Amino acid sequence: MKNKLPKLSFLLPFLFVLFSFTPAHSQTEFGIKGGILFSNVNAINNNSNVDFANKNGVTFGAFYKRNLLGSLGIQTELLYQLKGANSFIEKYVFYDPNNYSNEEYNQLINAPKSYYKNKEILHYFSLPVLLTFKTTNFLDLYGGPELGYLFSRKSNWEKTGNLNRFSAGIAIGAALKISDKTKLDFRYSTDLTRFDTLDKNSAIDLKNYGFSVTLQKTLFNK
Repeated sequence: MKNKLPKLSFLLPFLFVLFSFTPAHSQTEFGIKGGILFSNVNAINNNSNVDFANKNGVTFGAFYKRNLLGSLGIQTELLYQLKGANSFIEKYVFYDPNNYSNEEYNQLINAPKSYYKNKEILHYFSLPVLLTFKTTNFLDLYGGPELGYLFSRKSNWEKTGNLNRFSAGIAIGAALKISDKTKLDFRYSTDLTRFDTLDKNSAIDLKNYGFSVTLQKTLFNK
């Protein structure tokens, strides 16, 4: 028996790792989440007279989380997201310098610019698949791919024929535990694919990005 103890002692670190991972981290969670989404449109290589600014939207849906190994887990979500942006089109007015004095002409061309304001409203179903890492008992970090489908759009732009309803992007963020079953989630996401171009003949791609703050509530866990 005494001869077997040294051999068994080599197994102790492996047994410790095994039992420290299995009971505490074999947990699954299912719940709901929702909150505000600050979205915008990135116009790649934009040299036009159109600018985009943040627009407030909403996001809500359900999530399923499973712990994998140690502090690692995976969380899959199905979300509705109201994305888009406020758009501003510069009003262009031509002033013939021959009709004005130099002083009047300089005042006109240096006057504050005016804009037409419109809204780009995009309704998405999104599917994030996120690898989570538990840093402490109250803070999780995560990141992963996010797939989306644009099922409805309201816009003042003319149809370009370049509309892309499917999107692929990435999402990163942090979830702060505020109670046993409630977390406050901060997330940044950006699309790697365009949903449209600025006009029919333009090479200016339009891509979504945004920042969200949501409450995540666990309904069932085991």
